[in-house]
Amino acid sequence: MSLIFSLRRLCGALSLLCLTSLYAYSDPQTDAIAAAGWHLARNDHIHHIQAYLRQDPGKRLKSFLIEADFSAPPEAVGAVLIDFDHFCDWIYRCGEAHVLHRISDTEYQIYIIHNAPYGITDRDTIIHGVAYRDNQRHAVIVKTWEEQHLIPDQPHYVRMINEELEWIFTPGPHGVTHLELVGYADPGGWIPRWIDNLVQLDAPYYSVRGMLRMLKKSEYNDNTKLPDAVQNLWHGLVQP
Repeated sequence: MSLIFSLRRLCGALSLLCLTSLYAYSDPQTDAIAAAGWHLARNDHIHHIQAYLRQDPGKRLKSFLIEADFSAPPEAVGAVLIDFDHFCDWIYRCGEAHVLHRISDTEYQIYIIHNAPYGITDRDTIIHGVAYRDNQRHAVIVKTWEEQHLIPDQPHYVRMINEELEWIFTPGPHGVTHLELVGYADPGGWIPRWIDNLVQLDAPYYSVRGMLRMLKKSEYNDNTKLPDAVQNLWHGLVQP
């Protein structure tokens, strides 16, 4: 009986130790994400990407949050984001993209066609994007929203109802940059239920992976090619 009692005490001690360890190593950032109602949907340990989903009131699909850490010069991030000719090299299921209006070096309006899976009508959208620096958050933010009135509905495409994104780039230690991508997209029209995950999870996740792939290319590491306004967004940005 004493052996059984000893084993029970050992199991109890180990359980308490595990719980204590979990509490001790709790990540405040992860806790904050969970407290905001986000649920982990994909955890990519290889590429250091976490994807979260949340059902917000009044929306037929879920909002998404992508967290990623990567090592790349800030100038490279700026170079990728303004290289409109190669948008479709990294944006998920991008079939065509061209600039309608370049308001400034950090603000633009762009027309994009998204290739849908077989049997579903392709989507198109017009987005307005602006990049700015938020010194209080120690971040460079790229915010985009839809402006569908700029072009009439086009034949053979379904116009997206909503496509809002906020890319938040924050410098971290040892040359690592943290990305937080928050957004929501509604492709409009009829879509089968199995398309939900493609819109709310695959599209942002694979777009981030595509951007990280582009950042490894040497042509994006020459900051002398960047407009001054874009360079100034990143110059002197420090870790919070």
